Amino acid sequence: MQKKKIGNLEISNVLLGGELLGTAIDEKTSFGLMDRYYELGGNCVDTARLYGNGKSEETIGKWIGAARRSGKEVYVSTKGGHPRLESMNVSRVSKKEIEDDINESLAALKTDTIDMYWLHRDNLSKEPEEILEFMNCFIKEGKIRNFGVSNWHADRIIAADEYAKKHSLCPIVASQIKWSLAVPNAGTGDPTLVEMNGAEYELYKGSDLPVVAYSSQGKGIFSLLQSGGVEALTDGIRTDYLNETNLRRFKAADALAKEYGVSISSIVLAYIYSNPDISAHVLIGPVNIAQLEDSLSSCEMLLTGKDIRSLSVKQ
Repeated sequence: MQKKKIGNLEISNVLLGGELLGTAIDEKTSFGLMDRYYELGGNCVDTARLYGNGKSEETIGKWIGAARRSGKEVYVSTKGGHPRLESMNVSRVSKKEIEDDINESLAALKTDTIDMYWLHRDNLSKEPEEILEFMNCFIKEGKIRNFGVSNWHADRIIAADEYAKKHSLCPIVASQIKWSLAVPNAGTGDPTLVEMNGAEYELYKGSDLPVVAYSSQGKGIFSLLQSGGVEALTDGIRTDYLNETNLRRFKAADALAKEYGVSISSIVLAYIYSNPDISAHVLIGPVNIAQLEDSLSSCEMLLTGKDIRSLSVKQ
């Protein structure tokens, strides 16, 4: 699997999402998924303090510890600073709350340092420079090696980067953003998430900031359309993703999958990490080995500019 730089790490194009590991998926099955992911060339498992109230981190920590003891080079990526679920509009991105989350993550993961740490949300009441300053404290203390942000708008990231350059600080090294070939319907989903759109894309295009795309497969809409048509879509997927743009994009993706002899999942993921303008990785969240292998079956493939333009068809 191809790897690209995020901070001081060489990270595989595809990161394994850990939201379900040790939570909806039992420990034994979770270990099997992580083992197979590593065998297929992946080297970074992503989780968050929020997931399963720490159970995901505990499960991943057990696996990472055993993997490293056997000589495997694997990285752990986790997030903190998510609002309390009962008060999503009340930010927890402060130095004290992030420090608490980091310490809890270190304990759950059974590690001395976190390879890649992300702020799960922004705090618009604070200037990005203030947040950058206290995140640098955690790097100096050795608790984290790199930090990025999730669900931040690109203009705030760029402002923080300019401040970091002026003051010789460690910058934000990457951004996690909702991005997929599948275009979500307006007004659906969590309003606190930041999605890739035209304005965000242009800002990322003008920077050298790596992006990690979550919800990269659009809840599997294209695979379901291929296997069973619209009738195969759940009510939730219909609400979030069923629209004319995605039906057109499905036809284009299906045609490319047949042309290259690969799964449609491979095309959907390659659309992101083949991007010519942005250094991009994708997050996937398979629930079984078959889904994992389907997604990674052609992970070395890069799409051409012509391919990407054919997939980017709109209404």
